[in-house]
Amino acid sequence: MEGLRGVQPIPWEQRKELGFFKALWQTIKWVLFKPGDFFDNLEPKSIWDPFCFLFVIAAFAGVVFGLLMLFFAIQPGFYSVGTTIPGYTPPPVWARIMLSFGMIIFYPVVTSISMLIGAAIMHLFVALFKGKGGYKGTFNVLAYSISSWLAIIIPFLGGLIGGIWYIILVIMGYKRIHEFSTEKAILAYFTPVVAFFVLMLVFFITIFGIAFFAAKTAG
Repeated sequence: MEGLRGVQPIPWEQRKELGFFKALWQTIKWVLFKPGDFFDNLEPKSIWDPFCFLFVIAAFAGVVFGLLMLFFAIQPGFYSVGTTIPGYTPPPVWARIMLSFGMIIFYPVVTSISMLIGAAIMHLFVALFKGKGGYKGTFNVLAYSISSWLAIIIPFLGGLIGGIWYIILVIMGYKRIHEFSTEKAILAYFTPVVAFFVLMLVFFITIFGIAFFAAKTAG
């Protein structure tokens, strides 16, 4: 597919000509509904364009999460569930509201920076499997695949649907950008994910083990 790459330009990269919202919407539709065609045409020449795209989607998600938090923040009794726990005091309403607005402001910033770092870690494993798209290729795939996060607008199951679709999009992107087989793309994605959860499991088991041993010794 290398010879076909870039034949049809990515709308988001043409936003000055198309207009911001038109370019955004066309790119989202292309990624979500024709991902194979999208990644066949994607030329990972820069980090800036996908970073901006990621930031916009994360900003939308931050607004959704922030408004949900704000809704629950003003519900009387919602934060009083834990009042039966000794020493627990529900946070005041103003603190809950500030936290909600903090989510709206800081969520896209933290998410975007985290993606830059996460893509570097993910790319270590892509390189291990001899991917050909470079770090820019990995970041482009991860950033544009974030379109699936828009599924959070679906009540109850939106997060699950978006998460599953994100994994599928990344694997499809890996196949085309890094010229992987399906099996190798799956391994390149899940190896660092599984490694992370194993490390977290070992970490928490160690912490609980130390705490249990200390309590037993003190007793």
